[in-house]
Amino acid sequence: MVQREITPRKVTRDELNSLIDKAADLIRTAVDYKFILVLLFLKRLNDLGKSERLQVKQRLMKETGLSEKDADQEADKFDYTFKIPKQFLWDEITRDVKNLPERLATAISEVAKLNKELQGVINRIDFLEFARNQENRELLRQLVELFNKYELNGELSPSILGDAYEHILMKFAPQKAKEGEIYTPREVIQLMVEILDPKPGESVYDPCCGSGGMLIISYMHVAEKYGKEDTGKLFLYGQERSPEIYAVGQMDLLLHGIQNANLANGDTLDYPRFRDDGKLKQFDIVIANPPWNQDGYGQERLKKSDFRERFGFGYSPQGNADWSWVQHMLASTKEDGKVAIVLDQGALSREGNELTIRSAVVEKDFIECIILLAEKLFYNTGAAGIIIVFNKNKSANRKGKILFVNATEEFGKHPSVRRLNTLTFENTEKIVREYMEFADVKGFARAVDLKQIRDNEYDLNVPLYAPLSKEETIVNLRQLHEDLRKIEMMNRKRTAKYLESILKLGGEDIFVEETGFKPTKIGRFPEKWDVEKLGEKENATIIMGQSPPSSTYNKKGVGLPFLQGNADFGDIYPKPQLYTSKPAKIAEKDDILISVRAPVGEINLAPFRCCIGRGLAAVRPNPKKLDFKFAFYYLKYMAKSFVGRGSTFKAIKKKDLVAFLFAIPPLPEQKRIAEILSNVDEEIAAKDLERDLFLKAKIGLMQNLLNGKIRVKVD
Repeated sequence: MVQREITPRKVTRDELNSLIDKAADLIRTAVDYKFILVLLFLKRLNDLGKSERLQVKQRLMKETGLSEKDADQEADKFDYTFKIPKQFLWDEITRDVKNLPERLATAISEVAKLNKELQGVINRIDFLEFARNQENRELLRQLVELFNKYELNGELSPSILGDAYEHILMKFAPQKAKEGEIYTPREVIQLMVEILDPKPGESVYDPCCGSGGMLIISYMHVAEKYGKEDTGKLFLYGQERSPEIYAVGQMDLLLHGIQNANLANGDTLDYPRFRDDGKLKQFDIVIANPPWNQDGYGQERLKKSDFRERFGFGYSPQGNADWSWVQHMLASTKEDGKVAIVLDQGALSREGNELTIRSAVVEKDFIECIILLAEKLFYNTGAAGIIIVFNKNKSANRKGKILFVNATEEFGKHPSVRRLNTLTFENTEKIVREYMEFADVKGFARAVDLKQIRDNEYDLNVPLYAPLSKEETIVNLRQLHEDLRKIEMMNRKRTAKYLESILKLGGEDIFVEETGFKPTKIGRFPEKWDVEKLGEKENATIIMGQSPPSSTYNKKGVGLPFLQGNADFGDIYPKPQLYTSKPAKIAEKDDILISVRAPVGEINLAPFRCCIGRGLAAVRPNPKKLDFKFAFYYLKYMAKSFVGRGSTFKAIKKKDLVAFLFAIPPLPEQKRIAEILSNVDEEIAAKDLERDLFLKAKIGLMQNLLNGKIRVKVD
């Protein structure tokens, strides 16, 4: 069999994710997804090494005048990110398809020997064992052919490559969750990191680091907030019990361009690996999502562990290690450090040994905040999780108090897994803002004195202190009757207008068959349509949002309406929940609003002049070139292919919007298209309003009929 020649080219984020999906479809459940991870990693090492070596070779030829042959030989003497002899490069080992498994196995073994950071990482996967049957050998050939399609060299951003790696982990998370493998949703990690706010010069430690998500997002937080150059001053540490998952974590970090992390393999509760002068090493920030309700770590076992003084508040019961993890994390934290841990709700109220430990931790005044999350955020359970934030150095106004945040209604629908929910950017921003302000908000949050917690026998269940407040709205049936009559009259006129637009689409006055089409970079379009960059000056102005100080927020209508992101969007126009007295970035009426943080790509119109937060961007069309409603509908229809939907790491940047290719018909045609689509939107909105009124009518009738306030005549 001869391998088909493929000319690789630079890959985009969407193309790489699509390739991953195809690889996943190939293996299905036949083999472990980690084979895809290793192949992606090896391809990256190869292409990165090639591009680094080519740069050195070209520099030698330019600066020293060496011939291409001599420069090629001289380039072999330089040090590169990874040491990979030519005979073990991807291009060489995949050339002979017949002996592919054997060549892969040899290359992996030798490259691991030459690179200390790759030992125990890439050589955890046995390709020889994998390829014992012919079906798997053919599967491996197909996977290699897929990865040969693109170059994954130095020009490819680590964030794109890291996203692809995360895409694999997330794609297989529901399946692996059933096998006990934990993948923490990146939106949950983002919330924890925003609260802990790691800074340059600090150390971050995850005692059960899994695939490294906590460390990666901590790194990205510092890169975004303080600049890429300061990430070298952030010190990352993690320990993972499973050798296979440890390897996954190492590769994940390296693919994200993070080479200064310190990961260790081993059981943290038995043998914590990080030590300092014979003592347990301490860190500025400790963050983790340990296995919930972990069995097998009772008193007898933990008494034999290293540094058993970690468990000074008591030993957890045999069937549940939650508070052993808490104690280890607190013992691993500096005197002014902070901790965030994800646990099951039961950890807040179980009795026995856990109550003893919990009460001692409460009395030490380490607990700063407890957040009850929404249901169905996690792949391995539909239950609501909690985040407990510990602070060993509380500010004066927080001492003797715990903030309880009931975030059970803070969620959006998951973009790719129908049964799951997710935390949106706005959900995260709201929770973080509440943590920062430490204020009472009815139905959402409350700061509680330790005395009340003692009175409740150290029961820390969030609804006990911050219950949701839902007041039943009394329906006025007489007013509702009038509203329905008005809707009926309006519907008659609107339906006629709607039907006219739809039925006349085949008529000569609206539809003109266009015979001349031209190919463009984004598809075939009529000859008279131009394809241009959205952000060109003659087309539109792009304004990226910026959130004003939270101290300027209010709900009293003072200042400008403040739209933060997707959560503020209504069906057609956003509805402001907040105002700000010090607006930063402003959108004018009829600017097109785009959510630029997860979930990215939602489109709407600004109904009035307003302040836009960092979750939004505004596109202001030039009315001489672009009709604002046409541009709105075009972006709403086409933008999904441009941005996809939010992974944790995705965000739309200004350069992305500026460079977005836009098909532009003549202005009169734009206006007519917008008119037709607006008519349809009006009809949909009217039907929705009618439906809402009938639902209210049902509630009102139930309120009155089922308690005898209104009686019915009976023949």
